[in-house]
Amino acid sequence: MASDKKNRRLLHLILSLVSLTFLVGATFFLVQELRALSIEEIFHTINSISYKRLAAAITLCIVNYSIMVGYDWIGLWYAGVTIPFRKIALTSIVGDTLNNNLGLSAFVGSTIKFRFYSALGVSASSIARAIGFYTIGYWLGFSFLSSISFLYFFPQIAVFGNWGKPVQIAISMFLMLPVAFFTGMVFQKKIKKVSLGKLHIDIPTPAKGLSVLLVGILDWTCTGVMFYLLMPQSAIRDVFKFVSIYVISHIAGMVSQVPGGIAVFESAAVLMNGANTTVTMMASLLVFRVLFFIAPFILGLCGFFYFELKQGHRLLFGRKDAFTKADNMIIENQTDISGKISVQ
Repeated sequence: MASDKKNRRLLHLILSLVSLTFLVGATFFLVQELRALSIEEIFHTINSISYKRLAAAITLCIVNYSIMVGYDWIGLWYAGVTIPFRKIALTSIVGDTLNNNLGLSAFVGSTIKFRFYSALGVSASSIARAIGFYTIGYWLGFSFLSSISFLYFFPQIAVFGNWGKPVQIAISMFLMLPVAFFTGMVFQKKIKKVSLGKLHIDIPTPAKGLSVLLVGILDWTCTGVMFYLLMPQSAIRDVFKFVSIYVISHIAGMVSQVPGGIAVFESAAVLMNGANTTVTMMASLLVFRVLFFIAPFILGLCGFFYFELKQGHRLLFGRKDAFTKADNMIIENQTDISGKISVQ
């Protein structure tokens, strides 16, 4: 028991050091890039961004967070749990906005959602099943978009010479394999459950499987296009270029575990854009961070405080708040929920 606690502390220390290293390195790199630019130039460039593109980007941001509600809805559907949609929406928006902005993103969003859904009476095993299932959809969306982007954007890999194009196609096909495998498993009828030791995963129906896959693809695509709309000199032919830059930069930010991927996300985007880095690029990255990270984070915090205040009011005064009224109690189907899904 003491050994487990020691190992957890050691892991936490290692993750903290890794995050700090990423943050310091990325900040140093950005400072070096910004030395040639002036703050006045950056804000002047922000003011010059087309209102149409800015409006389209804001709309896509709203649409994107709405799409992410689909993860929770489909996950709970898979787990056999029925909750009023407005409660799912509140939980999803709060969990996802805070998850995108805080460090240790593998735990933050899930912890918040466990807190919210538990208050609604959903069992821990059902919450784990829901989160595990939609996490699969999230990464399948990444795999699909990465495959398409790699095929259409990345130049032939020079180190392979004449074999560059075949290698590029092979990598693209490799990235598409998880999507093809998942789709095949969904439509086959012989295997009903996959067991890996103590881990048991029920194969979803085609409707549930394709739904979570579609949400994953739409999520990544929507945010990638939003990123593209804010980028400098982004002609229509540059869609896959900037979507690819976004995908890789976002993953870099997630891996770093730095809150919101700050500095790491921007550094990766600058590196991916290569010699084309300009004051316009820096300004665009600033606008993207405000729209996709900071503004939703403020909204998510408000939702979190609202929930906690309602819960505190109920505990203090013994009243059932709107979040726990009897007519909105959970209806759990009589399904086998003995298996547990590990949360990514």
